[in-house]
Amino acid sequence: MEKIKILKKSEFADLLHYERERSERTNRPFSLIHVDFTKSNGNNNAQAFKEFIKTIEPEFRTIDRAGWTTKNTLCFLLPETETDGAKYAALKFKNQLKERLGEKSSLLDFVISTYPEILDFKENDIHTNGTKGRTSSLPEIHEMGYSSEPLRSEVGTLDLSCIFDLEAMGLPENWQLVIKRLIDIAGALFALIIFSPLMLLIAAAIKFTSKGPLLFKQERVGYQGKKFPFLKFRSMYTDCDESFHREYVKKLIQGKHNEINMGSDDQPCYKIKNDPRITPLGRLLRKSSMDELPQFFNVLMGHMSLVGPRPPIPYELANYQNWHMKRILDVKPGITGLWQVKGRSLTTFDEMVRMDLHYVKNWDLWLDIKILFSTVKVVLTGRGAE
Repeated sequence: MEKIKILKKSEFADLLHYERERSERTNRPFSLIHVDFTKSNGNNNAQAFKEFIKTIEPEFRTIDRAGWTTKNTLCFLLPETETDGAKYAALKFKNQLKERLGEKSSLLDFVISTYPEILDFKENDIHTNGTKGRTSSLPEIHEMGYSSEPLRSEVGTLDLSCIFDLEAMGLPENWQLVIKRLIDIAGALFALIIFSPLMLLIAAAIKFTSKGPLLFKQERVGYQGKKFPFLKFRSMYTDCDESFHREYVKKLIQGKHNEINMGSDDQPCYKIKNDPRITPLGRLLRKSSMDELPQFFNVLMGHMSLVGPRPPIPYELANYQNWHMKRILDVKPGITGLWQVKGRSLTTFDEMVRMDLHYVKNWDLWLDIKILFSTVKVVLTGRGAE
């Protein structure tokens, strides 16, 4: 029997951060069982806790860990365990507690969360309460079968955001993040005012040169996997078939560079050239990056930042490896970033992700300022923007 050691909030947060890093590199998930003792307050909370620990100790594995996340919430970290396995363990605890405590066991609420929860991208949805997650087999750590349906319904699921919230437990408020948001707001407002005449000219040019809306609105994936409406000036003809782009992006992410390189071996280009979907005006807008100007509205609305990784289209994530996901889960996407100033279409997908991860790991305000100044140079030269 494994003796359960209860970690403090900060200790558990550090452990959770380590486990997440390990999971992203090994492609193996971990799950959390959250047990809320709030309802048992005033009903001999200490006794309920002791009875709970006695009940689950026989099932506690040597690799499992436990820690407080709030005053009344105890969390169990189960490495190498997918959602089904965690729910299976929680249901078993529920059954055993009911045998030991009777109706008092209903005062304890159980909730499951899993990282990474790879969801069904065919349904074009990655931010959910876990109801569309991948199916998984039961781990070989529990022998007891599933309990009845009524009891099974007492175990809920949480989305990925709870993992990030717990990982940040005990961390001091980062004043730089507050300033970053203020810079985003001020910078976006300034840009919209300065570029408003140019944006009106672009809108008129789009209206007179091709049929369709002025703006191109597309669903993208942002911070912590939340989707948002991504804005650009329309640079393509309307009702275009996206299947060619889907296939191209799939090969790019999978590293099939020989099949998609539209440059030379010495000067590769990983971007679709002479795309027939793009209008003549659209080519100019893309070359000059002027099609990106409406994204300052995304910054104002809080969907994006001035600096950060580029937000992917949901169908791109179906081909992501776990370590790729970190580029969108930990920071807001941006209008510009390291990839835009150092590579753009000249780099492979993995190189782009490594640049984004370098940004995530080494972020500070000075890095943002350097990227913003470098962006001006890149836009003026048009490097990598075909």
